[in-house]
Amino acid sequence: LTLIAPGDLAELSGTVRPALAGTTVQIERLTGQSWRVVGRATIDAAGAFTAQVDVTPGSYRARIPAPGRGLVSGTSSTLVVNQ
Repeated sequence: LTLIAPGDLAELSGTVRPALAGTTVQIERLTGQSWRVVGRATIDAAGAFTAQVDVTPGSYRARIPAPGRGLVSGTSSTLVVNQ
């Protein structure tokens, strides 16, 4: 558990399998009934990514649009930030 103040920058990180080095991960925040991109990160050779996001209370997720190569888009579990 990490405590931060609303509006602070937070690091959101994760790992993608298979490792898709060079692919962009979108960090999205739920706004109303749609997801809006609030940050981006690039996947490294090990499949890891870290994004800096200006955090406010709400729901966030990481999403990789369909990268091609026979793969479909992927979405993480939702992270909820409370006030």
